[in-house]
Amino acid sequence: MKWGVDQEKSNGTNRLVAVALVGLALLVRLYVAWQPLPFLLRLNLPDDAYYYFLIAHHIGAGNGPSFDGLTLNNGFHPLWLLVILPLFSGKALGGDLPVHLALSLGALLDAVTCYFLYRIAARLAGRTAGKIAVLFYGLNVMSALQATNGLE
Repeated sequence: MKWGVDQEKSNGTNRLVAVALVGLALLVRLYVAWQPLPFLLRLNLPDDAYYYFLIAHHIGAGNGPSFDGLTLNNGFHPLWLLVILPLFSGKALGGDLPVHLALSLGALLDAVTCYFLYRIAARLAGRTAGKIAVLFYGLNVMSALQATNGLE
């Protein structure tokens, strides 16, 4: 067997199973992301996530990058803030919806990670290894909670 060459038969079933596993990982993460906020606050939504949410809200309100709306702040990772900024800008999305959407975005990005994990493991060790890697990472409770904690 050559390095990186998979000897398993290439067929649609392998691809379908891999897509199903990634989809299952996404569903687990979305299930967590759409739990009520009181539950999420007890489970895995740290107060640090609200630094991002409030700073994004204040930027959207025209107050600049500020936690309190008055004092400028640079204690955040700018890429994640830029990604979630549209969710917290303006008044169209109110209440808990922007928080759930930000957590869903984290869930989606982590599902993409599961897909790439499958591709890497499948290329290095075969499609079965790719599926096992997605199974272990995608259905790991800690991975799902980290992906939906509102942080970068």
